[in-house]
Amino acid sequence: MIHAVLAQATPQEKARWEQIQHPITHTIVDRGHPKAAETDQLTCGNRKFYVQGVDEPGQLGLYTIYYVEERADV
Repeated sequence: MIHAVLAQATPQEKARWEQIQHPITHTIVDRGHPKAAETDQLTCGNRKFYVQGVDEPGQLGLYTIYYVEERADV
């Protein structure tokens, strides 16, 4: 289980991820080492988020940023 903060992706983040053909809609910030990997699915109630990328700033295990795409078609 992940206890994290969900936020809309900024236009700059969306553009950066679209350039590598991994569209995102949101970012999720969690405390600690990564608990999910690319292609994993995270859910919050009936909402589904597909992990497009994972970033662990500083590689210190303090925080993890998940770049996700919210999908309702599955």
